[in-house]
Amino acid sequence: MNEEGSKPNPDDIRTEYAALIDFHNSVVSHRFTLVGFYLAAIGLIAGKGINFLEACLILGLTISMYMMELRNRTLYTQMGRRAMDIEVNYWRLNRKDNDDNGLPLFCTMRHSDLPEEIRKSLTPKQQNDLEYNPKFWGRWKIPFLPANHSRGLDFLYAFVAIYAIAKMIFS
Repeated sequence: MNEEGSKPNPDDIRTEYAALIDFHNSVVSHRFTLVGFYLAAIGLIAGKGINFLEACLILGLTISMYMMELRNRTLYTQMGRRAMDIEVNYWRLNRKDNDDNGLPLFCTMRHSDLPEEIRKSLTPKQQNDLEYNPKFWGRWKIPFLPANHSRGLDFLYAFVAIYAIAKMIFS
């Protein structure tokens, strides 16, 4: 902001939005690069069988990686909410008129955080597009499983942790 109480400079807002997109992309890349290294490490450790100490190591790596995932998820969420705030409050991209009936990028990605007045103004097609649920073999909806990477990563880390605990118990 230029002076207290005045509106921010539009160039500053554009710069902030561009930086948010860059940081957002960086966090996403970092997040999945870590998962790749994690799976490679688990594969190397488990390659010749797992004893009690190796199961402890896998469990420790899993807990550590999940902590990093939660931090990345927090950064991802905070940046997405700020970018959505810029789209809605500074650029007024939430308009509903005949020319533009769509939602901007971060409003679409963070649709669960949309303000109520925008949520009420969505067309049935927009609501259907936002509430996508994956289909098993392209046919049957899986209502409890939203299409999002965070849920998949939660399952991955939970599965490996349960596997490591089971190996610790039964070895």
